[in-house]
Amino acid sequence: MNAGHGLQMRVGIPLTRGALPAAARRLGYAVLFSANAFARVFADGHERAKEFAGFRLPKDGQLDGLDAALDSAGFVAAARYGDYRWSVADYYDLVEAFPWAWHASMDYCCEPEVAQDRPLRLLRIAETAQLLAQCQAEAKARGLPAPMPILQGWTPAEYALCAQWLPVLEWPPLVGLGSVCRRPVDGPNGILASLDAVDAILPPGVRLHLFGVKSAALALLSKHPRVASADSMAWDMQARAERRTGRDMSFRIGHMQAWMD
Repeated sequence: MNAGHGLQMRVGIPLTRGALPAAARRLGYAVLFSANAFARVFADGHERAKEFAGFRLPKDGQLDGLDAALDSAGFVAAARYGDYRWSVADYYDLVEAFPWAWHASMDYCCEPEVAQDRPLRLLRIAETAQLLAQCQAEAKARGLPAPMPILQGWTPAEYALCAQWLPVLEWPPLVGLGSVCRRPVDGPNGILASLDAVDAILPPGVRLHLFGVKSAALALLSKHPRVASADSMAWDMQARAERRTGRDMSFRIGHMQAWMD
């Protein structure tokens, strides 16, 4: 799905089975899954009730025919659980289970509700660099494609610093820009200022995937030469509500199609 000027839009899907993935397959939409959507927990009554019990790996052709990418669910991990519930090895069991269009490195987001001050953000940026190194090593050991690096921060200078700290010898064609879904387009810490900061550091030809950018911002951001793609993962609250009320999950796909058209 393209939003003009070559920007690819990936529909964020919070469910791994059912009407929503089926609708995306039928309409030929590129999609993004969160690792958290595949997470299993121990049942009530178990001594480890509610704790992570591994991933439900895709099987029986449930994702066949989908142009699907995978996100590590860093914001959910931080905001809901305090940290990742799974290890790098656990995550790569999921990465290995399907030929994803790309998979994001595990990272540490820097939204204000998670990291309120600069020292904590710098620590999370350093941990993001360490996680990328671990993900790169795990991918190489399994013979899998390298993870997509994620640039993290909150101010433009922090994104530039993250680009300098990441253990990247040669930048891949696509890099993720995290912690952007809850911020304005303009302003000193806006998305455009952050894009300008990383644009000054990244080599020519490297483009960005923006995680969860709201639809109101996409008309402007789709014109930026560094922006290759975005996703609607941050928009999934309505889809979850529709699931609870029993409404047709394909409504969400229809809403996305109406906006893109």
